[in-house]
Amino acid sequence: MAQKFVGTSGAVSNTGYKRQIDVNMSAIEGLILTPDDASIDTEANARLEATWNTKRKAASGDRFYPFPNAITLTLQSQEDIYMDSPYKGQIFVREGKDSFIMNIDPKNPTYQSILRTFNDGSYKVFLIDANQNILGTSSNGTLVEGLSVNLFRVQRMGLVESGNKPLTAIKVTLNDPTELNDRGVILENLTWNPLNLQG
Repeated sequence: MAQKFVGTSGAVSNTGYKRQIDVNMSAIEGLILTPDDASIDTEANARLEATWNTKRKAASGDRFYPFPNAITLTLQSQEDIYMDSPYKGQIFVREGKDSFIMNIDPKNPTYQSILRTFNDGSYKVFLIDANQNILGTSSNGTLVEGLSVNLFRVQRMGLVESGNKPLTAIKVTLNDPTELNDRGVILENLTWNPLNLQG
């Protein structure tokens, strides 16, 4: 009897495309910080601009914080970690963490200092790509949540040479690769542009 293909979570899925997951994803251009325990109750509500406007105007403990959009983006993701064994060959240890540096225009030192108040806090983050898709996750298949953050740091605004513009680098390292890769939520074909959300 032929043995079934079995993945880490049981029987494997089909490899064919389904229409409902045909999404045109692109590079990350924006992000929205949320409190650790924040969520949106349904996908339908997460697709509404009014929901995000309500969240960004909420009391500070519940507020969503859109950040300025990226001018440049540099990926710094880790490779997956494997261990070599003389008995079993290569053994998988863990998946590498996704990480990137997003350079933004801070406009002035005052705004730079405001952004740096977010350093080293405990957050989740929604990512927005250049095609205006919002990327998040769901812990139960209903709630729409941001991705858990291992590191969030607004770095210093460095001095620049003549003719260049000073930019601020925001370093983001996501905590759990399975959130986006195995339980990802992608809000696509929105009737509004999430990159226009203001903090």
